[in-house]
Amino acid sequence: PVPSVVFFHGGSLISGNREFLCKDIKRDALSRGWGFISADYRLLIPSTGHEILRDVKSLFAFLADTEGGLNKELRALGCPHQIDPNRLFVGGSSAGAYPAFLAALFAQPKPKGFFSLYGVGGDFLTEFYLPWLLPSADSLDGLIYSLLTFKFSNSCRPGLLLTNRHYRSNPWNQHPRPPGSNWGALRAALHHSGKFLDYLTGMEGLGSQLSNVPDYKARCEMVASCEKCKYLFPQIWIDKDFPPVSSSTEMQIGSSAFVRARLL
Repeated sequence: PVPSVVFFHGGSLISGNREFLCKDIKRDALSRGWGFISADYRLLIPSTGHEILRDVKSLFAFLADTEGGLNKELRALGCPHQIDPNRLFVGGSSAGAYPAFLAALFAQPKPKGFFSLYGVGGDFLTEFYLPWLLPSADSLDGLIYSLLTFKFSNSCRPGLLLTNRHYRSNPWNQHPRPPGSNWGALRAALHHSGKFLDYLTGMEGLGSQLSNVPDYKARCEMVASCEKCKYLFPQIWIDKDFPPVSSSTEMQIGSSAFVRARLL
């Protein structure tokens, strides 16, 4: 069985798919006879970080199942190689680093190493994600203003108030969504409104609650004590048992002595 690189795509957690990958890393891994696995995961709105975490766990369980998982599929295709689930290196680019963080922390089998390419998700409790200054409707164009008017259903599943009609008819509302397009406006709206954490966790008003806690350490303690969302904030779980971290500058994974030492 061969070692493999598990890669998660970027797209602000609201767009992109498994074809949106780093071709250099794929090319380098395959040239060395390793596996390269680019994975989809459910995207925000209507999904939340809880679904992303479940998808990450399901992926690694699928890889670990040597009798009925990916290796079974490879055998059925006549592939001469099998994946070694005990030699997986996980990473992602941009927002893809977030599911990679979740995999490194909570997936089984535990990855042997971690890498992030200009990644986010290691810390969602900085002021950048909080609604310190909510833009007025006058300062936004019609699309972004309508996107700012999200509401939550009784089950805390995000929905759209003013844009339901556009959302249903929008061809980009098919998973996986292509990168770019008007989802850039959605990304801007989520961050400008300070509602990103509400939609990540499925907890209406969480961003506003956290913005009322000026001390960063106190914000960490607040989410750490919340059973509904604590597993969605990687920074409160990272400790000495976190997999070794590779430098994000090592684009040629196979050329990295750090990576080879953990996979070979």
